[in-house]
Amino acid sequence: MTRQEFLDLLDRYLKGDATETEKKLFDQFFDDHQKKEDIFWPGWALTDKERVKIAIYQSLNKSIEQETEVDLPKKSMPALWKVAAAVTLLVGIASLLYTRFQPWPENYITQSTEVGETAIIRLSDSTLVRLNEGSSITYPRSFDNKNRKVALSGEAFFEVRRDTSRLFIVKTRGLKTTVLGTSFTVRSYKDALTEVTVASGKVKVTKDQSDEQPFYLTRRQQASFNPETKEISVNQIEGPLYHGWMKRVLVLDKIKLSEALDRIEEHFDVTIYCEDEELLSQTIRTQYKNVTIETVLEDLQFILDFRYTHRNDSISIYQ
Repeated sequence: MTRQEFLDLLDRYLKGDATETEKKLFDQFFDDHQKKEDIFWPGWALTDKERVKIAIYQSLNKSIEQETEVDLPKKSMPALWKVAAAVTLLVGIASLLYTRFQPWPENYITQSTEVGETAIIRLSDSTLVRLNEGSSITYPRSFDNKNRKVALSGEAFFEVRRDTSRLFIVKTRGLKTTVLGTSFTVRSYKDALTEVTVASGKVKVTKDQSDEQPFYLTRRQQASFNPETKEISVNQIEGPLYHGWMKRVLVLDKIKLSEALDRIEEHFDVTIYCEDEELLSQTIRTQYKNVTIETVLEDLQFILDFRYTHRNDSISIYQ
């Protein structure tokens, strides 16, 4: 969408001429995203259009609150001129915000991987990132002098170049991970726990947008954030670390079958159906390297005593 197209859409919305779809789009953005950091950090979760709409909403709210404190004469100007002036003012605000707060995408890079592929990325500070399949990372072409901040969706293993003058920060859904120089895995897929697992050094984990006490992790410790309960738990990893996927190893270490099936789906690009809650709550601990999906299913069938059907890329598991 061009700038003029955006302003035309905003104009229709403010006048009440927008379609139902356009209204729902604006209203949803306004309701869901209110925090400045989400708006003004280029490359974060929101797109350019969304960020501008939210900024406008916040500015308008502030302007409306200020206007209500002024007692103007009832007949200071005709109603029609009031409407025209208001629309002109708001479109002017929109134009200003669009110009001022539009991010500079050429300064940020987003790199993604599809199912079945991984990527190795070297950042401007020489930090090495190994991006797992079905993942996406956004980072600046060159870090500034204050900190080193990236945004991750999916899973990646970080080998952070030590720099005592600049923190390295990974933002994911619900968590913020902060280090100086260390190696660790961050996993944050949709509809799953957000996890941080430390391979070496020390890592600080905090809830995003929260002042709660941070958690400090050392080697073989893992923090898990539940997006539903908003709680963080810390566990000791006894078996292989999660970055086994870098060697194409499928690691299922002391996790419930429900989470194991998610990882199997990602690893083999299949869809697995299972509605047996008791079965899904069972905990397993195993790992596989260079095996077929059939081998994995037969092994889990032996361990958990279930039945399954496998047709093309669809698998059903039941008792």
